[in-house]
Amino acid sequence: MVDFEKKLRIAIVTQVVDVADSDLGFFHNWIKAFAAKCERVYVVCLKKGKIDLPQNVRIFVLRKKKLKRLADFRSAMCELIEESRVDIIFTHMCPIYTVAASWFTIPVGKPLTLWFVHGHRSSLLKLANAVSTRVYSCSSGSFPVKTKKLEEVGHGIDIEMFQPKQQLQPRQSDEIRILSVGRINPCKNYEVVIRAIRIIKERHRYLRPQYKIVGGAILNEDFRYQEQLKSLIRELDLTREVELAGEVAYPEIEPHYQWCDIAANMHVGLDKAVLEAMACGKPVITTNHNFDEVLAGFGDLMLCAENDSEDMARKIVALARLERTELNRIGHQMRRIITEDHSLERLIDRLIESFRKLEGKRHR
Repeated sequence: MVDFEKKLRIAIVTQVVDVADSDLGFFHNWIKAFAAKCERVYVVCLKKGKIDLPQNVRIFVLRKKKLKRLADFRSAMCELIEESRVDIIFTHMCPIYTVAASWFTIPVGKPLTLWFVHGHRSSLLKLANAVSTRVYSCSSGSFPVKTKKLEEVGHGIDIEMFQPKQQLQPRQSDEIRILSVGRINPCKNYEVVIRAIRIIKERHRYLRPQYKIVGGAILNEDFRYQEQLKSLIRELDLTREVELAGEVAYPEIEPHYQWCDIAANMHVGLDKAVLEAMACGKPVITTNHNFDEVLAGFGDLMLCAENDSEDMARKIVALARLERTELNRIGHQMRRIITEDHSLERLIDRLIESFRKLEGKRHR
């Protein structure tokens, strides 16, 4: 029998704990939300930055050098698992550490879980799935390994942080502002929107499109792609219309959503940047058909063909032509979708309920 009153003790393995991190700053709020509903939360991470966490959270930071990192991880796992300090292990976007943790969880029958949201399928991810008790993702399309262990739990958007600040106002000018948020990486396909901006500029002279990309480059391939985007912007004569805003600390990202009229996304998977924009009451346009169900009823307006700048341009223009009352209605609907299905509180509740069931099965 599952004890739904018992407060769990969980161990989380993640890459970064830093509220200001541009890529993973959101996870700091996940930890805080877990801490509010768990007896103890232990976090094993590779890097710790600025934090604001309650007293029932303890953080283990692994050292950088490979052998020392391995020793630190082993020490943390021995303390947490072999000494039975935790009920369950939750690894976040770290398949390699899921596999490593399994050496400690399997001998004692401790539940081991993995959260993964990405389109890339690797041998390591397949192995992580094999050793996990349960795997979680926001949608089936966001977990590239076919498995019966998958539990779809939605995303975890902080609806207090991301919310409409004001209703969409009547346009005082011909400007239409489009935003994309995310790391500079070829998988983001930003060039699709850039080419769409050129099409709008040429064919719809009554509109002045402005496109901002918020995100930084990390890997060498990212920097190469960034240079390709800069070259494309110059080639298409869009230096006044397209801005590469660079990396922004997570607590400072919300005003950029408020700036835009439309959020655009071309990435595979249920990208949380789209959901954050929706939480702010913003219409979205995406080539990502993992959003088919989320945007049910808005597909004709917001879903466009993959890698099709012509279709993207048509969708942007169609939204730009809508009356204020219709834009307000759409904004309210976007917000409702997130609050009902993808809020942080709802996600944490779903995960904890699943953890309890796994922990309960272990004691049968």
